[in-house]
Amino acid sequence: MISYPETEQFRSVITKVLRYTRRHEADRDKELPVMKFIGTIKLHGTNSAICYQKDSGHWCQSRNNIITPQKDNAGFAQYIDPLADEFFNDYVLSQSSIIREQYEQGRKIIIFGEWCGGNIQKNVAICGLTKMFVIFKIRIIGDQIKTTEDEDQIKTMEDEDQIQVDKNSF
Repeated sequence: MISYPETEQFRSVITKVLRYTRRHEADRDKELPVMKFIGTIKLHGTNSAICYQKDSGHWCQSRNNIITPQKDNAGFAQYIDPLADEFFNDYVLSQSSIIREQYEQGRKIIIFGEWCGGNIQKNVAICGLTKMFVIFKIRIIGDQIKTTEDEDQIKTMEDEDQIQVDKNSF
């Protein structure tokens, strides 16, 4: 299982910048850096993913658990399981030669998104919309052997293997 990390809130970033910039008493009056941020819309739902590997088929997961239609998270696995293979073949593999090539080589393809709308999270604006899976990242994971000497190189390889996808829904 490959978990998607927690998304920090903006106020946490401000706190960290303040602590870093003014970490010593002598820095108390130091000017704060000017930083630029790109924000995205926060969808209030639950983090979900569909994972694929050529010889293993597909599986679903929440942020921290493998889920199934029988052991589900907000109905995501029950909804997506019957559609997962068709979606992957018709909309992912057919549209991306990079993903198709990596999948054929046995690498894991993980499609992360937010399962939202309907009754997934009450008292939010999108609860009036039909349930949807909104993709925010596709990650390709290879089988690397981690050694102390290779950690920096592996980290670089993992960063290069991530493919960003704009938010789309299916």
